[in-house]
Amino acid sequence: MKTEKRQFSRVPFHREVVIFPVFPSYSEDFPDPPLSGQARDISGGGIAFKSERPLKVGSFLKLRFEMEKSHLVETFGKIVWAGEDRYGFAFYPISGITGFPQEWD
Repeated sequence: MKTEKRQFSRVPFHREVVIFPVFPSYSEDFPDPPLSGQARDISGGGIAFKSERPLKVGSFLKLRFEMEKSHLVETFGKIVWAGEDRYGFAFYPISGITGFPQEWD
């Protein structure tokens, strides 16, 4: 049986995600307007989503999505894993709020 190494539990989360580059150097990888993706699940540490356009592991991004009706969230972070058309996005840690350790590499 596979042991789960996650600090936070995942929950299903099916919402549209709007994807923005953070650094101008990534701008050429993104069309104008920003990319759109589909969230699959979310946790206290990040979100998994699908994107038809390839994204690079290590890319710093801003995501925008609705947690619930009329509750828009914008968060910064980076792509930490990539599958065929799925990506794992780790939320940028805010000490004392997200529960992450101080280092974030």
